[in-house]
Amino acid sequence: MKVRTGVADMMHDENTVIGRTLFSKETALDKFINLKVRLSTGEHGTIEAGFGKSGKFKVRVPDGLKAETMAVLKQKGDKGKKKEGAAPTTGQGVEIILEFKRCVLRSR
Repeated sequence: MKVRTGVADMMHDENTVIGRTLFSKETALDKFINLKVRLSTGEHGTIEAGFGKSGKFKVRVPDGLKAETMAVLKQKGDKGKKKEGAAPTTGQGVEIILEFKRCVLRSR
């Protein structure tokens, strides 16, 4: 079994998260499309497609994101916008965990 971890970069909508650092920009994402991932906050989803040219990707969460997850991702998206009275950010993000089995085919 192999495990890769990445970071949720931003929330696209309530069912889609944009992730990064799971793959390099040279990685062919075709092999990883439709593989199941889980978020560190407990949600489960699948890798849907690539996003941009820098190795980012979309994760589809069919049951939707939890309110706590959306709050963390919105805080992360608003990092340049300081609001008065806003709680300080904790610095922790949402991890995306991909667990898969690597199959090695041997020729005879």
